[in-house]
Amino acid sequence: MMKAMIEYACANEEINPILKLLPFIRFESMVGLFQSTIDPNLELIKFYEQCSKPNLQHFFLANAIKHGHFVMTTNFDLLIEHALLQSNVQLEDIIPVITENDFKLYSNPKILFKKGKKTIYKLHGSTRNLAKNKSTKESLKATIRDLCANKMGMNIFGIEPFKASLFHNISNERSLIVIGYSGSDDFDIIPTLRVLKNVHTFIWINHKDEGSDSISSYEIELDNQSTNSLDRIDRILIDLKEYNIAERFIKIEASTTKLIESLFKAKPKISLNEFKINPKAWLEEKIMSLNPGAKVYFPLEIYKNLSRSDDVLRCAKKLLSISSKSKKISLEFRAKALDELGSYFFWKEDFSEALKFYSKAYNVAVLRNDPKGMAIGLNNKANVYLRAGNFSDAKKCYIDALEIDKIEVIDPEGNATTLVNLAGLVFYQKEYLEAKRIYLEALDIAEKRSDLRLKIYIISNLGLIDLALFKGQDDKQKLVKDALKKFQGALKTSQEIPDFYAEAINSDRIGQAYFLLGEKALTKHYWNKALEIFSNLGLSNSKDAQIIQRNLKRLEN
Repeated sequence: MMKAMIEYACANEEINPILKLLPFIRFESMVGLFQSTIDPNLELIKFYEQCSKPNLQHFFLANAIKHGHFVMTTNFDLLIEHALLQSNVQLEDIIPVITENDFKLYSNPKILFKKGKKTIYKLHGSTRNLAKNKSTKESLKATIRDLCANKMGMNIFGIEPFKASLFHNISNERSLIVIGYSGSDDFDIIPTLRVLKNVHTFIWINHKDEGSDSISSYEIELDNQSTNSLDRIDRILIDLKEYNIAERFIKIEASTTKLIESLFKAKPKISLNEFKINPKAWLEEKIMSLNPGAKVYFPLEIYKNLSRSDDVLRCAKKLLSISSKSKKISLEFRAKALDELGSYFFWKEDFSEALKFYSKAYNVAVLRNDPKGMAIGLNNKANVYLRAGNFSDAKKCYIDALEIDKIEVIDPEGNATTLVNLAGLVFYQKEYLEAKRIYLEALDIAEKRSDLRLKIYIISNLGLIDLALFKGQDDKQKLVKDALKKFQGALKTSQEIPDFYAEAINSDRIGQAYFLLGEKALTKHYWNKALEIFSNLGLSNSKDAQIIQRNLKRLEN
């Protein structure tokens, strides 16, 4: 499917270069980029409804569900559900858990099994709830969008915190078996596994070539051996063992099919007719024909997702050129090209060039009567002014962007981001009470949108304002204790999501508050806790970690 998307939606000269990059592209990311650039309604996902012929693995998992095991999958298709139906399970007894409401309603799998229900948990969503004959594409679109939105390494709870309760209930004091997963796209599954607790035994079945009859297993142990010589799965298992999520870790090397054949005594009726719908032919039939602008913008987004800045620059210039020459290429593509050129020069710290392109993108948004584009353009210009030290112009652009958002009510998420940016600028200028007012306005939006990550950030920064307002002994106790409560609240939420980076930052800030209160032991405890988290994240040499290390030395002296 990924190859089909590239051949269908990329300009001819970009097809082969991007095909060479396929090993580095996550499937969910590719689908998200296809959705954002080509297929806003995600018609592509309907392809995964076309097959109703389960294979041996699907029947094996269906049989496991029937016998009280719990099965979670990241796949979009409906083949485990079809396997349940073809294994004489009644449709009314099948519960696919897909939407936010499903995850909240069915968070205790043991109760469902006692009621005779056969439940399948779809971590990344699905096209349809087969049992209810109801489309669930909207929830899948939301998950794909979030997975694609620059959230590398974030666990699924950080993206959709409502899934956390179920995942903990499903794994507590049970054995967890990973099957049919290569670990190569460990952008959210591995970070999710890291936060589990009380797993009894963790078993990873690593697929070997179908021609192999051998089955081997061994227990993962921590030693001083370099992980560089180990394969990807061993490194993942050692990483998870260091997080102490399970008592034992076992790796099994086997052909998945032959292993299942040896374990699965039932003989399901597997269709002999192969599923033969060609993905590219299906896309050409179901998705609208593309103009040349879309065929340049799609590869541009792929390159951007892979941080290939020179390829992004080349595609952006090409998109700008063809949008200038052809009336068939919309002004929207011209604005996108200008935005990308502005971003390229912004990260190169060529602020004059960045401002030039961002200003042109803003002008195109005005021409298109696109309020959202205008607000984004003003934010981009403000960020350039801010980096260049022009605070007055930055502030004016942020305020103008907020005015557009308030008048048009176009983008609550963008509005909250603008408010946070403005509050940070005002805080830097030591206008603490004004910064507090703006942060509280952003907090109201974050709470209405259930945006826990933004809420953590805002509440923690409100705590910093309390510390900044502390001027002497008279107001020390109240303001520092108020700040401490905010940092502790932010820490608690960051642990619940969880968000390890936010947990480290707020542990550091709790340490700062205790330092001001003269609590040396607690200060040391929280600073060391922050350093431990930074170390687990591979950020021991980050600027934040180095500051904490220096503060600890001063504390000891």
